[in-house]
Amino acid sequence: MRLEKLEMLDLYTNEIKSISDETKYLKNLKELQIFDNQIDSIPDNIGDLKSLEKLEIWNNPIRYISPNISKLTKLKSIRLDDDYLSEKDKQNLKVWLPNCAIFFQTRLKKF
Repeated sequence: MRLEKLEMLDLYTNEIKSISDETKYLKNLKELQIFDNQIDSIPDNIGDLKSLEKLEIWNNPIRYISPNISKLTKLKSIRLDDDYLSEKDKQNLKVWLPNCAIFFQTRLKKF
């Protein structure tokens, strides 16, 4: 299925476990709301979403972010939880997305 003209996609609260490689069909997607799921990584194919301006992926147990996220040069904002990310992961994200507002949320109580 080709969704090449789609600009906004809401997939929140669906128990999604991963970002599918179908991203290759979403060339014009500007906003992806995929929060409140079970996604544990932002995979290499995130780089397919070259038109993406806003990514809401919070309330997911993200443990890995692909460096390919740096291909999202139009990304203006990203919101994600930092519960499972190291300081190095967070610093990398800031380097990879220098022109993007990055909003980290902490949900787990850390002792």
